[in-house]
Amino acid sequence: NNAPIQSLLSQDAGFYNEMVAKVRVLTADFVFGESHVRMIATPVQDNEGHVIGSAIEMLNRTEEVSIENEIATIVNSAQQGDLSQRIEETGKTGFFFELATGLNALLSQVEDVFGAIANILSQMSNGNFKQQLEGNYHGAYQQIQRDMNDTVITLQQVVDQLRPSLLEIQESSGFIASTNDKLSEAAQRQAAGLEQIASTMEEIVSTVQNNADSADSVNDLTNKTAGIAKEGESVLNES
Repeated sequence: NNAPIQSLLSQDAGFYNEMVAKVRVLTADFVFGESHVRMIATPVQDNEGHVIGSAIEMLNRTEEVSIENEIATIVNSAQQGDLSQRIEETGKTGFFFELATGLNALLSQVEDVFGAIANILSQMSNGNFKQQLEGNYHGAYQQIQRDMNDTVITLQQVVDQLRPSLLEIQESSGFIASTNDKLSEAAQRQAAGLEQIASTMEEIVSTVQNNADSADSVNDLTNKTAGIAKEGESVLNES
């Protein structure tokens, strides 16, 4: 007899809302030492909708809480850039074991991809543009692999195009440095020559000055001699 079912289906939404409003399910979590227990209390009603009791369900959530904490720790480490953390798989069974192995596999793959990219970037910083991101990747990882390898190839082509110009610049820089050294040496020689010329000029000036002083002495001596001669002549004339 489908009459009860038809009766339920014929009810409007308000009827179901009223039923839901009357039902209250209480949930509470308790910790006993290292054990985590969740209690679920569901009211039991009679045919008239009166609450006549409660159905109590006790769930042991110790293993569930443990793996929740492990996942929270690993997620926090990953946010800080540490991809080396893993969930302990030993002792887990069923869903929790599948969850642990799945997350560990995901973390391992992400760590491998980032490690390979870091290695390529390190090689590029040292001038090596031949390293490729190898491996059998899928989806977004495959796109990263393709873009990374294309970037390395493009940079290698750019470097190959710039290398002749860089060599010319290097040679020009060497020539300019050599020319500057030669000019510096020439300037030093000229400065030494000018110092020598200045010293020689000082000697010439000193010599000329000495000669001038000697000429004055000769003139004085000549004048004195002439004076003595005149006095002698006057003495002879008087005699």
